Amino acid sequence: MIVKFNKDSTLNKLKAAYLDDKVKLTAFEEKLLEQLKYIFSLRLKNKYTKGQAIDKFMTEYGVSRATAYRYYSKSVYLFGELEDINLKAEKIFLAEQYWFLYQMQVRDRAWDDARKALDSYKDLFDFSNNTLDADIDKLKASNYRLVIPKEFLAYMKERSSKGVVNMNMTAEDIGYEELGE
Repeated sequence: MIVKFNKDSTLNKLKAAYLDDKVKLTAFEEKLLEQLKYIFSLRLKNKYTKGQAIDKFMTEYGVSRATAYRYYSKSVYLFGELEDINLKAEKIFLAEQYWFLYQMQVRDRAWDDARKALDSYKDLFDFSNNTLDADIDKLKASNYRLVIPKEFLAYMKERSSKGVVNMNMTAEDIGYEELGE
């Protein structure tokens, strides 16, 4: 099913503004974006649980629990869900913290504590596993369904009836912009 939107929703506009500085927001949208950044940063930077982040947001902004949950859902739409990548994210966070502790202990010449921090860092990773984490399904060839306009199809039938078709004869390079996902 294809849906055509005549106007971007507020969330779509916020996402566009977050990804591209050229998009201008109204004062209301700026305020909403700041609130969504705040509730998401409670999870990301402060390491709050979802419930703690929602409680803190309710207290800070004086909103109901239902409103706080709606804002949390909007922030997840904009910035992504932490739960999906939680294990890897936590592992990376712990690795950075252990490495920081190791560096501080080396600087202070506390060799026993430095070794403990390095051992804890090492325990996060399986260095004996030398295989790559490649997804075989992503490496397989894909089949794409191309939809060709009737006019172009008729043109190609006419041209191919006369022999080999030089596709570069009528093609011209145009600029494009990658939009990502």
